[in-house]
Amino acid sequence: MAGGYRVLSQPLWPTADAVQQFLKKNHGITSIKVEEEIHKDVPRPTLQGRATDNTIICVDVHEDACYTPSTELFIAKCKSIQLPVRLYTAHVQGAESPDFPRQLRQARLNCVGVLSVNTDGITTILSETLPQTLADVRRLDLSRFPSKYRDRLSIAQQTYLQGDPVKGCAGIHEVMEDITREVARKLYKKGRIAAWTTNPPNLDKDPWYNIAKAIYNEPTFQQFFPNTQPAIWAELIAQTKPRNEASHPPPTPAKRAERDKKLRTRFEQAGDTLAEVVEVIKNAKI
Repeated sequence: MAGGYRVLSQPLWPTADAVQQFLKKNHGITSIKVEEEIHKDVPRPTLQGRATDNTIICVDVHEDACYTPSTELFIAKCKSIQLPVRLYTAHVQGAESPDFPRQLRQARLNCVGVLSVNTDGITTILSETLPQTLADVRRLDLSRFPSKYRDRLSIAQQTYLQGDPVKGCAGIHEVMEDITREVARKLYKKGRIAAWTTNPPNLDKDPWYNIAKAIYNEPTFQQFFPNTQPAIWAELIAQTKPRNEASHPPPTPAKRAERDKKLRTRFEQAGDTLAEVVEVIKNAKI
């Protein structure tokens, strides 16, 4: 049987063949398995292959749909056993069902990638995929932040959801760092903060950690930040460290799942810390 398809209906074989070429060209996957098991508890996808970052890229091929009850079951199972699976669904371009727009919204919400394949075998990405080990992240509540930061934080969140969680976390940290430096400038104008790394301080280039630590160690901290728990600023200091960690591809899918859990938690904690710091600044006397 051409392509090794046993379950997929024959009219969809050309679509699946085109997706195989997409996986080779776009993801560098040379060994593609057809309708094979990835785990005993997970429904078999049409196609699967391991990417260089040790995620498992899977594709389910349909005629007119991009998000079905079987898609829902597949991602639920992957999440429950923490499989670092990136799922695409592929469909025949021009055959979309009337319910397709709703399905596409649902796919994007659940970080399922969507591929549209035309009769010439050209594959178009309608939505990118994210490892299901990262997809359960709690979204930022942008209303908790000043309007001048919302666009940057929205971009950081989209960056995370589009498959680059390290850069997404960095986007939150960059906002946090800018706020720290802004506070430092105001305190410095008031003649406060003695423990700088350079003398005079370079508020644009001194390490973020050192500036945050100097604010925390300022003897009059409580005077400028009344009713503020020092632990909140201590958490901000702790946030300066992960951003400097190198990001290397994990050596196995299991290690990938472990790292993804840490990145998911890091993103959520960074958002929570930033919201608390924003509240502190709002009530500060500087």
